[in-house]
Amino acid sequence: MTTSLSIVESALKQAAQTLRSLPHKTFAGYASYWPDVVRSTPESWLARPYQTHAPHKSTPQEISAMDEVLNWLFILTPEERRIVWARACNIPWRALEDHDGRSHVTLRKIHLRGLTSIALALDAEMADADPTLGSRFSVHAFQSGASSRSAASPARIKVI
Repeated sequence: MTTSLSIVESALKQAAQTLRSLPHKTFAGYASYWPDVVRSTPESWLARPYQTHAPHKSTPQEISAMDEVLNWLFILTPEERRIVWARACNIPWRALEDHDGRSHVTLRKIHLRGLTSIALALDAEMADADPTLGSRFSVHAFQSGASSRSAASPARIKVI
């Protein structure tokens, strides 16, 4: 197997981070139409915690990579998909145990089986793909790190 499980896992975590950083939309009927409260200067400092940095904004390349990685989840069974995506979102094993009702050992086996299924499917996709056209899932762009990156095939996922 040429696609490493750690690469698949880090790509899923990067996709979850990108999804979290997208702006949230409010729809009509779910927003408040009352005017904003005008606060005095001391109240405004107390009402909102001081932020030391601006929130991360996703780049178009990160969003495209997220779309590709989210398509990987359709390879999995619904059970594997739920566990793999929960772990990509950094949900602890204990919370998954409480929600699912099974032990962390069983959940870890399901997680490993899901990552392995994705890696095998990506390897099969890369083996069947025409090298001049590229793969549907562009794992080859970030598979072996910075040495394989070129201007013709930019990296899709930042490996943490």
